[in-house]
Amino acid sequence: MRTFFLHGKGSIQLLYIGLQFIVYGGTLKLTSSTFPVYSLAGSDVELTCTFSSSLTPQLTDIAVEWKADTRDGQMMVYSFDGKKEVYNRNGSEVSQRRLVLGDASLHLRNVTVGDEGLYTCTVLITPEMGFGTTQLDVSGNANQTVYSWA
Repeated sequence: MRTFFLHGKGSIQLLYIGLQFIVYGGTLKLTSSTFPVYSLAGSDVELTCTFSSSLTPQLTDIAVEWKADTRDGQMMVYSFDGKKEVYNRNGSEVSQRRLVLGDASLHLRNVTVGDEGLYTCTVLITPEMGFGTTQLDVSGNANQTVYSWA
């Protein structure tokens, strides 16, 4: 074990970082899609995010956050703090019924090309935390015929 003597203004920041490591030091196994998810514009899509924990959480113990990094920038798509859900994209949903079973998958209705990007799922069951990413690729229009020229 090492002993650190902290002096000055940076001491609190270093101590805070150390505490974050302790608080989030648990292991939560989280699984997301390892391959990109492909969809046509106008379709519904589900982005997989399942987790298992050494704990047996109640719904109020679980926090979930879905962020999207799209060409328009980073956006919070969905968040749940154990009590309150916040949807920042119409047609986004995470099932609370499935959440207590270890499934935080994000359902997106009527995707558009603007939804295309890298999605990050973060699950926190204090003191355990895990995250995973899924690439969503959206093309064309669901009502559009796609021709291939060989």
